[in-house]
Amino acid sequence: MAYKPVRERLAETLLFLHHIFFPAGGGESKTYLNLTRMDLANIIGVAPETVIRLLAEFKEEQLIILKEEKYF
Repeated sequence: MAYKPVRERLAETLLFLHHIFFPAGGGESKTYLNLTRMDLANIIGVAPETVIRLLAEFKEEQLIILKEEKYF
């Protein structure tokens, strides 16, 4: 995973965490994953500023929903 671009690492991490914590599948979940930006930065090994920027990009592209520092 260390050789992948940061954007790809973040996306894969979000998908993995979603799959682990919400394994039911199916439609959209109304449950949120309670992680801080610092938590995500530590998981993928980058600076929190990078995670903040990428999450903003994901949100703008409507790939994720952000709510009070909770990520879906």
